[in-house]
Amino acid sequence: MTKRALIHVDDSENIVEFAQFLASTGWTILSANKTEELLRKNHIPVTRNMALSSDMAYAHDISRVITDVVSTKIPDYEYHTSLQQEEQTNNIFIVCINIQPFYYMANSSFDLKSVDYRISSILRYAFYNYENVLVITDPQDYKEVILQLRTENISDDFRTYLASKALNLISAYDAGIAGTLAKKTPLSKNFPLFATYPLKMQALLKHGSNVQQAAGFYSLPDVNSPSDFANCSASDLDYLTLCDITMCWEILNTTYSLLKTQFTVKSTNADNYDFTTQFTPLTGKVFTFAVKFNNLLSAALGANIQESFAKTYSYDIKHIRDAVLGSTAVIDGRAAEEIIKGSFIAIVAPDFTSEAKKVFAQRPGIKLIYSTKQSKTIFEACFVYGGFLIQQQDKTIFDHWYIKTRNRPSQIKSDQLAFGMLFTLKTRSYSVILIKDNSIAGIAQGCVSMAKALGEVQYSAIEHAITTGRSTDFNSSDNPIADVLVCDEKIYFGEEIKRIIDLGVSTIIETGGTLEDNEFINYCEERNVSLIFTGITHISI
Repeated sequence: MTKRALIHVDDSENIVEFAQFLASTGWTILSANKTEELLRKNHIPVTRNMALSSDMAYAHDISRVITDVVSTKIPDYEYHTSLQQEEQTNNIFIVCINIQPFYYMANSSFDLKSVDYRISSILRYAFYNYENVLVITDPQDYKEVILQLRTENISDDFRTYLASKALNLISAYDAGIAGTLAKKTPLSKNFPLFATYPLKMQALLKHGSNVQQAAGFYSLPDVNSPSDFANCSASDLDYLTLCDITMCWEILNTTYSLLKTQFTVKSTNADNYDFTTQFTPLTGKVFTFAVKFNNLLSAALGANIQESFAKTYSYDIKHIRDAVLGSTAVIDGRAAEEIIKGSFIAIVAPDFTSEAKKVFAQRPGIKLIYSTKQSKTIFEACFVYGGFLIQQQDKTIFDHWYIKTRNRPSQIKSDQLAFGMLFTLKTRSYSVILIKDNSIAGIAQGCVSMAKALGEVQYSAIEHAITTGRSTDFNSSDNPIADVLVCDEKIYFGEEIKRIIDLGVSTIIETGGTLEDNEFINYCEERNVSLIFTGITHISI
């Protein structure tokens, strides 16, 4: 009895070797288009089946293929003998198809007719008859298929395993089409009835948060993710490291999209006069920061990578060990010589010079990650018991400034407010950040209350001053503890914020909206402190 195998693949990995085995063991291979061209190029005999071609003139032929797949049945001896002399069509025992799901295609000219529903239909019907048809969708399974075919002992468990992967691929393919179509209509909602996102396995990670936990890395097709590694693969990373790399990636994306060019915010002063505040873009400056366990450890702007890194590294030398370093600049040899002195586990940057790579090669444990691609992801999710929560990413630093004091912030301090507020999008709430000379001078995050955050940021700033040898005799005239204070929520006026103002902070930005706002405004007015309300929060967990 003739044995036929239908092959149509987008991912051609290992397909030539698999097809060579089938041909050498008496299988007739049915194919068309690029798959046929590839197999013929490698001198593998192929029977062209026009139902698999991209020519829609043969679309009606797909019903014949589907009928053959559905009617295929593993014959017993008597059945085999009685049909030996007859032409048999119910003999497609292998359907090897993989198709690439897509998701939220950016091209607005997406055409439904470009979706190859015929191929996915064959795969669906092959799944229906998986007890008689081997349905292969993953190149990683070819080796095991060959072993079981050679022994002529294909287990039921293996057939079921392959069928489940086929249905999984069909689901992802259909979900991609549905999501892409939904994006084309204004009637679509951001949150559909069913959350069907075709996440693709990229790699099993080294381990989870702890060595006893397993973990995997999935990403959306057609969505850029931090998967460009200079000297490692995702499987070299553990869960926590990849989380920190992702946080660095997201901060860099936000920096590129919001602060690299001129931007403005509508503003209203204390006299209800409307105007526009402009911010100086970060072009010409280098931004470096460190992340550990999804916490921002330090950050600084500098005229070059060496200056920026030195300010970032010196803020918290004690805890920066095993952190991930992010930078907006290409890492050169001189910068690498300084960076390697720290015990970083990964560096995220646009590029690395050949000299830098040679320096980092002295410590093979350091992972180098390119940040040249910008993520298109607009959602973030959190798994909870029985499901998961989805929300849009917080990408709005400000949408309005309400300057509550007569004293407006200077251009330098306005820019530092934007720089500091960038971090509140990513730090865990409640968070308060002190900025001095375009560097973090104190940071508190993940606090249970704003009062606690204000207390911790004061302690953090004083500890940093002691570590760096600065005088701790802070005052509002010649030695302020920081230039500006940025927080992600409203501040309740009390002793904590009074102490920080007494230490010299002269510009504060917060949400506003408490019963004590007027008292706080008056206190700032008396001490010549600029106070800005934003009206929006940046709460995150």
